[in-house]
Amino acid sequence: MSTIMLNFKVLKRLMIVLFFCSLALIFGALHYHRQGVNTQVPGDGDIPPKPTDAKLILFSDFPDYYEMEGRQGSNGLAHCTERSPQGQRMKCEVTVDNRRFRQADAVIFYTHGKTQMNDLDFVPEKQPGTTWTFFAVESPVNSKNSLFNDAAFHHKFNSTMGYRTDSEFWHGYIRTQRRQAPLSAEESAAQEVELRRLFRKKSKMAAIFVSHCGAVSRRDEYVRELQKFIPVDVYGKCGPLKCEDGVACNQMLKDDYKFYLAFENSHCFDYVTEKLLRILSDKSVVPVVRGGADYSRLVPKNSVLDTSTFSSPAHLAARLKELAADENRWVQMFQWSSSWEVKGPDLPFCKYCHHLFSQERSSNIYPNVYQWWSKGTCYPVRDLPSAVKRGRLSSFMDAVRSFYN
Repeated sequence: MSTIMLNFKVLKRLMIVLFFCSLALIFGALHYHRQGVNTQVPGDGDIPPKPTDAKLILFSDFPDYYEMEGRQGSNGLAHCTERSPQGQRMKCEVTVDNRRFRQADAVIFYTHGKTQMNDLDFVPEKQPGTTWTFFAVESPVNSKNSLFNDAAFHHKFNSTMGYRTDSEFWHGYIRTQRRQAPLSAEESAAQEVELRRLFRKKSKMAAIFVSHCGAVSRRDEYVRELQKFIPVDVYGKCGPLKCEDGVACNQMLKDDYKFYLAFENSHCFDYVTEKLLRILSDKSVVPVVRGGADYSRLVPKNSVLDTSTFSSPAHLAARLKELAADENRWVQMFQWSSSWEVKGPDLPFCKYCHHLFSQERSSNIYPNVYQWWSKGTCYPVRDLPSAVKRGRLSSFMDAVRSFYN
């Protein structure tokens, strides 16, 4: 009997301990949920002190390909040439350590893939006098950054950085600018000779490389319509042809194809990606572009064929046939390169550092930066036969998908 009573007491005490442990777990979970974000920030060692002679910029969650790790410290922007009105170099220190969030004079949020508070490593409480900048380089359709629609971010962001030309700090995938001096007559003649040689060598009409199938831009459908009138070779996950080596693929395009289809995955304001940069830079294949950007503002005149200027895929196919059969007209598509040059993305970090020393740096406020980013900035497709057949409801649903996807 005494043994039974002893076991019962032990069991009772164990149940009491388990009860209080459960309560602790429940209250801990409630606190975690209410806080909505991890308060512990990854990182080893002590947090470095805030610099006294420089502005500290936190590049929060930037992917490795931006190589921000190598820019850390006081020398990260040492190459910048901007000076103050007094001729002094404006010094900024770079960090990627989210533990320094409260120290930073400015925080640039890499927003892609942020849909909930736990996607951040810190509590997003803005410090007085701090500049917050919204950084986005994917279209709103593919950014997956709805976290920034949360009220915690309303009236917090001072500026934006990305491909949109109305961003305070423009970071587009492609830049074109006039040459300081046009190509000489000899250089232009040599370029024309090479283009004519390539034209006579090329035996194929058009190609597209695409691995994002079923994109909201319906580019797959447009290609299928185009294939009813001209041959279009589709490489990548969305087609039967494969080409894995980037250098070899570029050489294949140069040697074999007269046109390259640079079709974007979404039709959004100013959204143009690196696929057009590569083709324009090479100057050996005529780009056919399709997207939501006003290409006339982004690339030299007559450097591309824009599907939006053609009433249908059949209309575009007719033009491509004409050019493919006319050496002189095809070669003329490259005349722009005598006066213009193409450059890759320019990271506006020096301009940003300069801006931090401006007295007006924090005066601008976005009431809801996510709405600025996504509301009404992507467009439904209206130039495909299927869009006409499905009518107004289809167009409405395309618009809804392009906003919410």
